[in-house]
Amino acid sequence: MAFNRIIGDKERYIADYEPVIASLTDNTALETEAVSLRERLDELYTLTKNCIEEQARRGGDSTLTERHAQLTGRYEAAKSRLGAISAEVENRAVKRTRILAFLADLREQDALLTEFSENLFRATVDRIVVNRESEVVVEFRDGRQICVSVIGR
Repeated sequence: MAFNRIIGDKERYIADYEPVIASLTDNTALETEAVSLRERLDELYTLTKNCIEEQARRGGDSTLTERHAQLTGRYEAAKSRLGAISAEVENRAVKRTRILAFLADLREQDALLTEFSENLFRATVDRIVVNRESEVVVEFRDGRQICVSVIGR
């Protein structure tokens, strides 16, 4: 029943997703930040290496020890952020794949469903939430939700 609501207006539904897919999966800003972070990591690595070499020449200079700790902290923070960016880029790629698979399934569906299709259900539905005895929310893998009243059924 919920899927039939989508099939009934599938051309508009598919067309609506063109800009949504681009927006949800655009990594331009993340890739720019990642390039900057990689450059910063190289710079911090060199600065840390130079600091270690200077410490070796001077001995136990507390100023250099403090400087080394600061550089190491900045390096670790940049490395952590780069990891987060990589994870987000991967998350967006997975999201794009799911949405495109959902739309491909939708394009192939020519008629309203008259019987349950386990394959279609598994491919398109993320979960079903029962809010009340008479209302069910079907959450699709693409993030859309449809409320279905089940009164008298």
